[in-house]
Amino acid sequence: MPKLTEYLRALMEFGYLTEGCNRMLAFEIKPAPGESSKAIIAQAKRTLRQAWQRI
Repeated sequence: MPKLTEYLRALMEFGYLTEGCNRMLAFEIKPAPGESSKAIIAQAKRTLRQAWQRI
């Protein structure tokens, strides 16, 4: 998660993620064989939420 936090912080510093801008940021997540899609999506959401809280 530290790398994700750094990445989001850098995007903000460069002005890509600024309030009022209509920009999109997407991440691709893919479950490994045998993993639940719902579980992977929930974990990705938690990770992103935690990264945002650290900025």
